[in-house]
Amino acid sequence: MCGLVGIFGGKGDPTERQEIVRRMAGTLVHRGPDGEGYEFTEGCDFGFRRLAIIDVAADSPPYANEDRSIWSMANAEIYNSAEIVPMLEAKGHHLRTHVDTEVIPHLYEEFGVDLVDHLNGMFAFCV
Repeated sequence: MCGLVGIFGGKGDPTERQEIVRRMAGTLVHRGPDGEGYEFTEGCDFGFRRLAIIDVAADSPPYANEDRSIWSMANAEIYNSAEIVPMLEAKGHHLRTHVDTEVIPHLYEEFGVDLVDHLNGMFAFCV
């Protein structure tokens, strides 16, 4: 089971917030021993611990859309991701991995909060 952490709308020193997020993610290493990922943006700092099941060699989340304006991370198994990918590619999206959860930021870009109507699986995610 993967682990997600983050600070939304944090104030104060960005370096301190980044260190807090890294420490928070460190407490979840038992949930995601296969990798870690971080993204620090204006207004949102988040981290991820990955339990790799699909595309084990892929980089750890968070995953972004092409212009890096939308980010997501998830503890999920998206059963129908193989069906979603061709639809996204037909709309001009380019996914970097074969990880099932990489579809989430692209679906959000296309459908907003209605993206969940396109998912079949078990999931908890943030965008």
